[in-house]
Amino acid sequence: MSEIGNELQEKHDRQVAWLRKHGHMHNRGGKEFPLQRGLFLLARLHGLGSIDTTCLGFDMEAGWATFKASVTGERGTYSAHGDATIKNVGKMVSPHFYRMAETRAVNRALRFYIGLNTTSFEELGPDDDRQESAPPPEAGPDTPVALKKKAEKPKKAK
Repeated sequence: MSEIGNELQEKHDRQVAWLRKHGHMHNRGGKEFPLQRGLFLLARLHGLGSIDTTCLGFDMEAGWATFKASVTGERGTYSAHGDATIKNVGKMVSPHFYRMAETRAVNRALRFYIGLNTTSFEELGPDDDRQESAPPPEAGPDTPVALKKKAEKPKKAK
């Protein structure tokens, strides 16, 4: 890695350590993601002055929204987009997909402003591990599932 690359990675690691130390990281599936309140606090420490958002489009009946957020401060102005649909947010949040689109845009802009290249927790979709899954299909006699079960059965002693 280049000298600049090493410096940027060290800066990123320091920010993640600060977020972790102050309880602003969330663990999901063994990976850590920063929370919005932590991004906001870090941005404030780096001279954040304002956050502006604009709705670029939405359809309440179809259940989608797209926002643009701009954050401005001592480091300049950084903009990002965020979207949400009733299908890419959790069940508890789906009635509020409009606000989640705005939250995702703000979080991305905050991450750009502070130079953090880790997706925030609020930008993630629903936790696939918690979603109900369809029951497995019935296994016919020649399917891989049935053949595996047959191979796993202990043989009877004669």
